[in-house]
Amino acid sequence: MPYHIDYWKDEKIIMIRDTGESTYNDFLEQSKEALALARSKNARLFFSDCILLENKASIFDIYNLPKVYDEIGASRLNRLALLIKAESPDAAVFRFYETACRNRGWNVKVFTNYDEAMGWLKQ
Repeated sequence: MPYHIDYWKDEKIIMIRDTGESTYNDFLEQSKEALALARSKNARLFFSDCILLENKASIFDIYNLPKVYDEIGASRLNRLALLIKAESPDAAVFRFYETACRNRGWNVKVFTNYDEAMGWLKQ
């Protein structure tokens, strides 16, 4: 899966940009890498730009992703905003992921507007 992870120093945000097809293993690898960067920068805010992402993970895998966050030592103080296209064929999957995360105590929210996503993330 092509992706790029940056650290926005002024905002203290880990920025993740996904492009192309992504499988469950891709999501795991990306999560571990983003979390390691966040730890090194003492950051708790994550912004994932999923506009160009094509989900190839199963709904079962999406359901299990939040459980893995505990296993890799993520903090429940972290916040994750996901930006998607309103007309994304995977919009329902992203909403399901948000629900699965929130039901397990993770602070995750899906947006279709960049400014709204950043506003929520920084509050």
